[in-house]
Amino acid sequence: MANEPRADDRSSAPSRRQMIKAGVAGVMAAVAGVTPTAESQAPASPPASRTTPPARPAARMNGPLFFDVETSHGVVRGMANTGIKIFRGVRYGADTGGGNRFMPPRKPVAWGGARNCIGYGPIAPQTASGFRSDYSQLIQWDKHIGTGGMSEDCLSLNVWTPGVNDNAKRPVLVSFHGGGWATGSGNGPMYDGGQLALLGDVVVVTVNHRLASFGYTHLAALGAPEEFKFAGVCGAMDMVASLEWVRDNIAAFGGDPARVMIFGQSGGGSKTSTLLGTPAAKGLFHRAAIQSDSLKKTRPPNPLICCSRSWPSRVTGLPTFNSCRGSKSCRRKPRPLARRSRRSWTATICRTIHSIRPHRPSRGMCPS
Repeated sequence: MANEPRADDRSSAPSRRQMIKAGVAGVMAAVAGVTPTAESQAPASPPASRTTPPARPAARMNGPLFFDVETSHGVVRGMANTGIKIFRGVRYGADTGGGNRFMPPRKPVAWGGARNCIGYGPIAPQTASGFRSDYSQLIQWDKHIGTGGMSEDCLSLNVWTPGVNDNAKRPVLVSFHGGGWATGSGNGPMYDGGQLALLGDVVVVTVNHRLASFGYTHLAALGAPEEFKFAGVCGAMDMVASLEWVRDNIAAFGGDPARVMIFGQSGGGSKTSTLLGTPAAKGLFHRAAIQSDSLKKTRPPNPLICCSRSWPSRVTGLPTFNSCRGSKSCRRKPRPLARRSRRSWTATICRTIHSIRPHRPSRGMCPS
């Protein structure tokens, strides 16, 4: 009949299976637009022999799943969850390895395209918490290591926000993690800011910075060259750099740079109190909350390291208590090592960590 399709017409018409395949391929192509690196987002260079108009910048993504935000160093791409836009591993400083080790933080190199900020960035080098520690297992402290990796290229932060590019001027909460200035990260599950951003309509920022010997080794005490004079406060300078990033960029993430509160628990509490006494941080935050372990006062250098006959003095060549004529605590002979209590050792470690004053890096060392 005239209305009956011919056999060749039926064979040329797309089947339902082909249409489904085509639809899936289109979705995959759209998702593939979220590139893992800025370089893969850059448009390919045209052949030299062909004359083409200048390539237009890649289109910005504005939901419903992926969101782009312009920062002072380039575009970052995050992902939404229950209306909260999450940006992980956002760079606020350059790699601290190699020639930048023990140096003040530097600005990151600007990038082109959209940088993938869906996954966490590396954390500062550190030891893992033990599986036999009931407390560490209870608070999941071992979960810091693994997600995002570990590297000296660790100056990154994470942002949770209800909205971007909306000029909402929400309060900003910047969290500095615990861990005694030696372990931990802003990537841990206990510092996830999603629920706080969702229930409080605030912007939450967690920070990764240098820890332990990479952030607080006072090389000036060992006669290091002048260029290493800030080696003992690099970690604190990283925190100041992260607050400078917040000041310059948080408005694009829906936050108010004039309403920034810093806070932290345990070691994060002492970091918060340290920033309260750091002139370079003045004006970068407007409120502070210390959740245990405040740094109420500065202490003289650790007598065990600076002035005793113990192994640190023999190894480093620092003066012993007989030759040192510094502060009263330095002239006091320490108790024998074997007779030190656990509480005393804890206090010794704390003195070692907190003996460096961020706003006066040259003060407090015993004269040689």
